[in-house]
Amino acid sequence: MKLILHRFFISFLLVMIVSSTLLISPTLANADTGYFRWPADGTITSDYGYRDYDNKFHHGLDIAKTGTVPVKAAYSGIVTRSTVSSGSYGTYITIKHIINKTKYETLYAHLRSKSVSVGDFVEIGDTIGYMGNTGNSTGQHLHFEVHQPYWNASRSYSLNPESYLGSRVGVLDGTEFNPDNGSYGYVQIDTSPEYGVNYYDAPNGKFLGRLPGQNIYGVYAERDGYYNLGGGKWVKESSVIFKRFRAYVNYDYRYGVNVYDAPNGNYVRKLSGNDVFNVYTYSDGYYGLGADAWVKSDNLIIIKPQFN
Repeated sequence: MKLILHRFFISFLLVMIVSSTLLISPTLANADTGYFRWPADGTITSDYGYRDYDNKFHHGLDIAKTGTVPVKAAYSGIVTRSTVSSGSYGTYITIKHIINKTKYETLYAHLRSKSVSVGDFVEIGDTIGYMGNTGNSTGQHLHFEVHQPYWNASRSYSLNPESYLGSRVGVLDGTEFNPDNGSYGYVQIDTSPEYGVNYYDAPNGKFLGRLPGQNIYGVYAERDGYYNLGGGKWVKESSVIFKRFRAYVNYDYRYGVNVYDAPNGNYVRKLSGNDVFNVYTYSDGYYGLGADAWVKSDNLIIIKPQFN
């Protein structure tokens, strides 16, 4: 009898531990929603893919601009190569990233100069070098590659960088430290500018006026099929296009940040640094990342959505 009770008690504890872990698991953002920041300003001169003019497959994206152009880390990670090659890349850098438990490696080639060394940890947006014309290059440009899980000589793991790039470098609306204004997403009014949509004082409430089409507003609450756009304005969900903020954990992935069960609540566990999560709400200096997982806003970089 004691053995049966002991086994039951152990089983009960295991169920409780697993259940509590599931309850506090925040929602990771999808991998194809613009993790990587654009590594340089300029014009795209050659896309990823097969090129007719030289009968070759181009494994990266070429971005060109004249002058002194800084090259930025597209995401936080560890520098794995920082070298000068006599081959096609010229002076180049590779950086290893772990994003939502998935490994990536980015490559930056034809650099004029480099400012990081192997083993350095770099933050997203850090300057790692300057655009140049080294190696097999015709004119100053950055050759940028994305690989999953890592770069190899045959480049067999290459991905189309444009599928993973988010905001243009220097665009402040793309990434922002803890805006702390209470919003957790954007909506765009889904009509032409001359029409617009009705807004109300509450869900299913009193009509107040119309908002111009194509305008973009922050979202502060969601209730009964309506979004709260601030200032007592509520619009029907069916009248707008909603895009949720994402939160980048602004710490080395070898460490992490604390997760709480509520704003100013109880410590629950650590959240991996460098991961990206969907944002569901905001309160008292904390962002809710789903499943009762709250993180202090000053530990996050908010990645704001872009509309066409």
